[in-house]
Amino acid sequence: MKYLKIALFAILFLPFIVKGQYRQFTQNMASPTFTNPAFAGFQQNLSGGLQYRNQWNGYLTSWVASADLGLPKINSGIGFTLLTDNMYVGLPLGTNAFIANYSYEFKLGEKSFLRLGISASVISQIETEVLAINPPRAFFYPIVNPLNLGSGLLFYNNNFYIGASASNIIKSNGTDLERDMGYATDPIINFQTGDFIKIGAIKLNPNLAALHQGDYTMFLPGINISYNMFTIGTSYRYAFQNVNSINFLLGFSKGIFKLYYSYDHSLSGTAFPDYNLRGISAGSHEISLIFQLNKPNDTTNKPMIDHLRNAF
Repeated sequence: MKYLKIALFAILFLPFIVKGQYRQFTQNMASPTFTNPAFAGFQQNLSGGLQYRNQWNGYLTSWVASADLGLPKINSGIGFTLLTDNMYVGLPLGTNAFIANYSYEFKLGEKSFLRLGISASVISQIETEVLAINPPRAFFYPIVNPLNLGSGLLFYNNNFYIGASASNIIKSNGTDLERDMGYATDPIINFQTGDFIKIGAIKLNPNLAALHQGDYTMFLPGINISYNMFTIGTSYRYAFQNVNSINFLLGFSKGIFKLYYSYDHSLSGTAFPDYNLRGISAGSHEISLIFQLNKPNDTTNKPMIDHLRNAF
């Protein structure tokens, strides 16, 4: 127990003195291993998803592909995440990342469990410089950051979960433009929690995600309502003077597949002070396709696993 407490302390507080970078999603549980490596293999069997986000009318477009596999015989899970995105703020920037995840689960009580996760990632970026000459010429500068580390933990019981994670524990240099914007040079802490409440055939899922990175702090409270194969939800992104929005979600599940669409309606300015989101964007669009392969003889007695298989 003494060494477990030391490990938890390191996971929670070490990242406050280190650096990193982050991409933001509304459907943060569509690719849970991207948010917290402790989710790797949580659903016991093979699961995965493909997620696309078009933010600020094309100023930032992102793709995330993820897959994870549970290894219940050794209380573990493994997974990977692929990220690619393109950002245009004066000059186009591109980022690609590969993230590998591992998690291990401890049983704390009859109905309570703790999962610890670690991740390792490699990030490559391309910065573009266009010279205003006749004819214009473009130069591309590839930047590959060294192997990076992340960590996370997740506590859950039958109906409630709470987790925290940190990514890019080793300093990530980023591109010159990203550093000038303060985008890639600050610590990143993620927090997520949720509850599941069943009322007849209806399931309510109030949830909260939060993020802290330098001067940027974001809270994303929301609630999803599921009935049979349909899910509707809403959330509110509050980021102080930066990007605030109200978000709407519609989901459909059938068999092993789930399809979700969300729309973010901007309510205020932007993280980039020279732009006004309400003037340049009608909103942000996000779509996710998720699959979950379960064994026919799966006899898990953990309600939370079924909750998360059917949620989001």
